[in-house]
Amino acid sequence: NVQQVRHLEVGRKGTYIAKKMPTTAKLEAGKKYWWCKCGLSKKQPFCDGAHKPTKFKPVMIMVDKPKTVLLCRCKQTSKEPYCDMTHVGVMFSSFGKRLGLVK
Repeated sequence: NVQQVRHLEVGRKGTYIAKKMPTTAKLEAGKKYWWCKCGLSKKQPFCDGAHKPTKFKPVMIMVDKPKTVLLCRCKQTSKEPYCDMTHVGVMFSSFGKRLGLVK
């Protein structure tokens, strides 16, 4: 069972919402990167091993040519590890919770 850690909210996927905005990352060709899926890593958007007590595993990213990508940090995307704009709904939901409009 996932519980609140530090100041992090738990999203609908059961993962922690690391940040409510995505970030760009410049990826090198042929290099392996590990995207944090759980939201606990302090090296967002990349994994630092903090997922070990959770059921979530990092997602490997590797590109065949240098590329700048938009990586999800709300951890609610349906296109892991890439941003699909789900963070917009996450932001509105979070704001609604603070105002007492959403449970």
